[in-house]
Amino acid sequence: MASVYGNAFLTISASASESSEQGIFRPRTIPPGPPVELRCSDSDFEPIYIDYKLENTPFQEPQSTDSRAWCFQEMALSPRVLVYGKEMLGWLCDSVTDVEHGYVEEHYENPDPPLLAPRLNPMPAKNPLEKFGYPFTLYHWAREREREVGLWASMVNAFTKRKLTHESDRLPAISGVAKEIQLQTGDEYLAGLWRQDLSHELLWKVDYLFAAKDSTWHRPAKYRAPSWSWAAIEGPICMDLRPSELDKAHGDVLATADDVRVLEAKIEPIWQNPYGEVSGGYLRLSTRLWKVVLRPFQNDKSINPQYWLRPNKWRDSRIMHRQRQVHTPEGEWIGKCVLDMPDERDWDATELWWVKIDVRGSGVLVMKDCKGNAFARVGMVWGLDESYVPETEIADILLV
Repeated sequence: MASVYGNAFLTISASASESSEQGIFRPRTIPPGPPVELRCSDSDFEPIYIDYKLENTPFQEPQSTDSRAWCFQEMALSPRVLVYGKEMLGWLCDSVTDVEHGYVEEHYENPDPPLLAPRLNPMPAKNPLEKFGYPFTLYHWAREREREVGLWASMVNAFTKRKLTHESDRLPAISGVAKEIQLQTGDEYLAGLWRQDLSHELLWKVDYLFAAKDSTWHRPAKYRAPSWSWAAIEGPICMDLRPSELDKAHGDVLATADDVRVLEAKIEPIWQNPYGEVSGGYLRLSTRLWKVVLRPFQNDKSINPQYWLRPNKWRDSRIMHRQRQVHTPEGEWIGKCVLDMPDERDWDATELWWVKIDVRGSGVLVMKDCKGNAFARVGMVWGLDESYVPETEIADILLV
């Protein structure tokens, strides 16, 4: 797929079609009304037009291909895309997004074009940081190091919202993008994560806050990826965007703790394709391991009263269902966690540990794997009380 779409001169996307049996020409939906022309009587400016458009999308309604995981790569990899949408045509290339009703966005101001999927794109011709006083050479240096792997988080977040007919296709359906990134960076691909950013990407979580109301999460019926990979979960995932080199230079992001090291990382692909399905894998970490217990999440409106005033009861119920308070075995509160699968077991009767990743203690929640002394990830933890300093030794652990 990477070769087909990446080497295409032009990709024509039948975005309005419900299946492969339909073509690019579909009956158009009738818009709510024609664009309204506005003219400024006291200036020489050209007239502007106001048209109906949903927030954060260049199209007026979602396209059929937006929900299909296998269609993600044609947008992410193609140098030029002509989109035949439900109500209009759209054009996407490395420099601009242009839609028939007048929406235009030049990509040198936004390295993540908004049309259906984030894309791998070359360096902009203009300097978007000029207004902040940064020289173009500095911007090129930072983006050269980040532009491929740096977009991976936004790609994963968009990709995991899409549906698959076969659950086993979770990794193969994004393998073309992974292959393209690997060719440009030389980094090692580990079942949906990258070796050089492993400590950052391990802190993914299920997107229980911003995913659609009808979103669901479950583990696939058949083994698909190690527990520490987002590919082990079916449903929308949230991976924080990779910190930029400019942010790191100003000390605006958390760093990996000095006492956390990845000693070994191994993935076992089913076929010869290292970007596709896997039959197993593990991580060997040197870190601090703290034993913890979970308590029900408390709906404390005093912490953020503005948030609880919002009429989002469906989102609040997700928080109550997936979040837990994290305590020491002695009962002292030390942080919070989001469970990957909250209904998977009785968490009060499960021995759990907090694996430290960054300097403030954010990390992953793990339990003993039933196959031996290895650990399996069951959630993501954060919010460590900095006054809490447990007497724990650095240990080598195996995550599977």
